[in-house]
Amino acid sequence: MSDFYLPGDYNYTQQILLDGYHRGMRFAHVPVAFRKRRTGRSFISFKYPLKVLPQIVRVIVGIKPLHVFGPIGLTFLLTGTVVFLVDLAAWMRGINAKPVLHVNAVLGLSLFGLQTLFFGLLADLIVKRSLPR
Repeated sequence: MSDFYLPGDYNYTQQILLDGYHRGMRFAHVPVAFRKRRTGRSFISFKYPLKVLPQIVRVIVGIKPLHVFGPIGLTFLLTGTVVFLVDLAAWMRGINAKPVLHVNAVLGLSLFGLQTLFFGLLADLIVKRSLPR
């Protein structure tokens, strides 16, 4: 199990399945026989997703960071570009007094998008060099 990326201390099954899937491993279904529980209670409750989801996100970010940060960065970059183009079109029609009315929004969205995109690229390079494959 030391070959798998397990950042959390909870839900090992999901972490191993996600890690294996993203590494291109093959899976086989194995039937398991079990008896109905007679004592105790299940650990799965309404709080279970709150415990599991952060660790699943950590596994995905730790294995394929560009798949997480790429779309986020591109979304902010695209939003900044759209705001810029709308402002520019409004200026060309004589609606706005300046070519870019929302300068702070355009710069903020664009810079945050670029920063997030480059962070994803850097994290992806680090992961590819450090994870055992």
